[in-house]
Amino acid sequence: MRRYIYTCTCALLSALALHAQLVPGSGAISGRVWDTGGEGIPDSTVVISNEALGVKRELSTNIDGVFEATGLAPGTGYQVRVTHKKFQAWEKREIELQAGQRLNFQITLPAEASSDPSGSGQGESLVENATSGVVGWASERQLEQLPLWERRWMDLTLLAPAVTDNRGYQVPAYRAERALNSYLLDGIETANLYRPSEKPGAARIPAGSVAGFQTIASGAPAEFGGALGGTVNAVTRGGANSFHGAIYGALSNHSLASSSRYSLGNPLFRNSRQSGWSLGGPLQRDNLFFFANLEW
Repeated sequence: MRRYIYTCTCALLSALALHAQLVPGSGAISGRVWDTGGEGIPDSTVVISNEALGVKRELSTNIDGVFEATGLAPGTGYQVRVTHKKFQAWEKREIELQAGQRLNFQITLPAEASSDPSGSGQGESLVENATSGVVGWASERQLEQLPLWERRWMDLTLLAPAVTDNRGYQVPAYRAERALNSYLLDGIETANLYRPSEKPGAARIPAGSVAGFQTIASGAPAEFGGALGGTVNAVTRGGANSFHGAIYGALSNHSLASSSRYSLGNPLFRNSRQSGWSLGGPLQRDNLFFFANLEW
């Protein structure tokens, strides 16, 4: 019994030493706060907020001045503010965070008594994209504005580097078979492992329900396990602190597309008509939201 308790205690203590892991589908903002001498500033207060999405995270830097916030929803309008009682405050507004993206800030805070010629009270900062692998992103704005045949949002994965077409819906491939790809939707694997020839569940989601996605052709981080080929990491849309919605219709037919030189005058594209609506908003401001999307 003592050996069992000792083993469990060691396992719990070992877990305390682990860093926070990035949830597949979400974004992360991390960084380090320095003084002008190059030393990390501990116990600095870091506030990461997004008023439109109802997000607010408050955390403190560790002994080396490092901070990290994971599980952040993709979107625009993020704000990072760093304060310490002995140093000048630092603030960065209008930050865009995409699906699965990791932003790293290297922040230098001048002492509170030092003069600031610009009068802004801001220290220096360096923003880095800390996401590893051969990666491409598609934002919500691109999904709304780029043309999509039959509104198949997964076709946009072809815009990512090192991605090749592989028979219809099974798009991402990097020197691998389509059965080796991974399709994540809000961190959940949707690939059909028993029938790899069928399109994954993520591809059946309407484009109006996707907030953005990340295409990893090679070198996916450890949290994206289970794939020897490419990885599509998509995030669904959610509500916000303001109501938003849309009613739309899409028409595609062969008369709107030119014929191929090898088609012998025959239309290669079938007619497609799609309609739908979406609505999202707050049920309880900053705490509870809803979003609905129907397409036919």
